[in-house]
Amino acid sequence: MKRVLIVEDEPMLRTMLEGFLASQGYEVRGAGDAAEANRIAATLQPDVAVLDIHLGSGPSGLDLAIALSHLFPRIAIVFLTNVADPRILGH
Repeated sequence: MKRVLIVEDEPMLRTMLEGFLASQGYEVRGAGDAAEANRIAATLQPDVAVLDIHLGSGPSGLDLAIALSHLFPRIAIVFLTNVADPRILGH
C-alpha cells in the first residue's frame, strides 16, 4: 500500500483530500504545517507528498519538498495550490 502525506493548512481541504485518497486504498496522513509534516514523515516514510505551497508562517511547501526529497530520495512530490505567482514555476 502506498503511503501519502498531505500537507495543507486549510483543514477542510486537507480532510477532504485525506478521505478521498483513503477511499482509493492509500495509507494517508495529513499535516497542517511543515513542522507537523516532518514529524509524521519520520514514522510514515511516505511514498508521495501532496503539498500546498503556501503553508502560512514558517517553511513553505517548496522548502518542505526539498527537505523531504533529501530524507526520502524516491518520494514523489505533488503540488496543489492556488498561488497565481508565475515566479514559482522556476522552482
